[in-house]
Amino acid sequence: MAMAMACTTERKTTPPNRNRWADELLLELFELILKKLASNVLDIIRFKAVCSSWNRAAARSYTSAPLPQYPWLMPSIPKTPPIDHESRCFFSLAENKVYKMDWNWKKTFHGDGVSRLGSSHGWLAIKEVNTEKKIYNEYKEIVHLFNPISRERLTLLLAPKMTRTDKVVLSSDPSHNNNFVVVVIHSRFFEGTGLAFYQHGRGGDNAAAWTNLSHGSSCADMVFHNGHLFTLSIVHTIQVWDFRGTHDNNNYPMKIMNFRPSIDGNVNSMAVDE
Repeated sequence: MAMAMACTTERKTTPPNRNRWADELLLELFELILKKLASNVLDIIRFKAVCSSWNRAAARSYTSAPLPQYPWLMPSIPKTPPIDHESRCFFSLAENKVYKMDWNWKKTFHGDGVSRLGSSHGWLAIKEVNTEKKIYNEYKEIVHLFNPISRERLTLLLAPKMTRTDKVVLSSDPSHNNNFVVVVIHSRFFEGTGLAFYQHGRGGDNAAAWTNLSHGSSCADMVFHNGHLFTLSIVHTIQVWDFRGTHDNNNYPMKIMNFRPSIDGNVNSMAVDE
């Protein structure tokens, strides 16, 4: 009887928590580890997967100071590894490796024609075209912001006169800041190319919330950096708009620079050196 009791007691003993050491690390040590992993987004994901306390530490560290990371490239036709045409791959510069996403491109987006409008802060801007509906003699477009890691998707309700959208940029990462600005290069019926923006998180969740930034600018490219929008026109004119403080004060962004440098040749794109 005593032996039976001993066996029963032994089976009820709670095994030691193998991850206790992970929960007891100081926050300062978490931040030190994250700084060492900052250049590779996959290392950050692996760090967050260790346990709940590491996940929370990574989220707090990102909120206080966003970590610089090597970008992932999205090749149009990846050669290795071989994939089907419905999937998408990303090339990691940090690891010199191609990663295949396990989500189906055609099942995620259902338009007749699907194209990319750029990427910003880890989110892809995806355009779907519905050939069954037309606005001002143009096919109806639907633009989504899509995070390929979390698979979160936000749909932009475009203004009715935006007949064609060419590019989308964001002021910050929607995953960590709900008060972000969306800027689009678009074509307007009988008005040419223009810029428009709206501020998410401030009640601007409808098509009427869009504000025109410029008309007839013939904008070729644009980038957002540190609260400033840099635009490049097809005639090489560069404009800089200051969007800082527009959420708090409900102010229109201020144009702080407008110049045309002496450039020979065809320049139609912009880049930011972090």
